[in-house]
Amino acid sequence: MKNKTFKDAENEAAEIFAFKLNKLMCEKNCAPENLSQQCGISAKRIKIWLNGKTCPRVKNVVKIMGALKCSFEYFLRMEACE
Repeated sequence: MKNKTFKDAENEAAEIFAFKLNKLMCEKNCAPENLSQQCGISAKRIKIWLNGKTCPRVKNVVKIMGALKCSFEYFLRMEACE
């Protein structure tokens, strides 16, 4: 069994964040362009997060959470399925 590297953990976190953000945006019927306008983050950056390429900084998670009216804990939990 291979040991997880920091990069592996980082990639896994990005995938989980993407899953959760996609799910929440779908539930709220919110397109990346709408979220972009609501929280002042570029739609291009939001799409990168939605594709699981990287995770946003905490300040951007706070903006997203305010726009989508969800708790910070929703994104902090590492489980992909709830």
